Amino acid sequence: MVKHEYRKGVDDLKKLIEKFPDSVHVVEAHYLIIESYAQMEKNMNLVMWVEKMVELFPDNRMTGYALLKIGSLYELEGRHDDAIRIYRTIVSAYDDNSLIEKAQKAVKSLDL
Repeated sequence: MVKHEYRKGVDDLKKLIEKFPDSVHVVEAHYLIIESYAQMEKNMNLVMWVEKMVELFPDNRMTGYALLKIGSLYELEGRHDDAIRIYRTIVSAYDDNSLIEKAQKAVKSLDL
């Protein structure tokens, strides 16, 4: 069985971002932090890091995928209008077909 050490991973990724802020891998590091917080169910931290990604990398497709995480979180919390707003933002702001498809599918499932 694989032991998941998300907390250590988050700490290591934060150090990487701090030490190499101009690295081409910084966007991915941000996304992996978000993914780790999702796995740990640290929702406030997840939202904070997605907001940071939107601020720092608004046009990057990884930011769109991070926004999908927030949309899913809002769905789980019963905040369907907020989730739909996030999904529609993704559709209008990003060019990644797979990302757009996922957001459109999510809107359709909530817009019934």
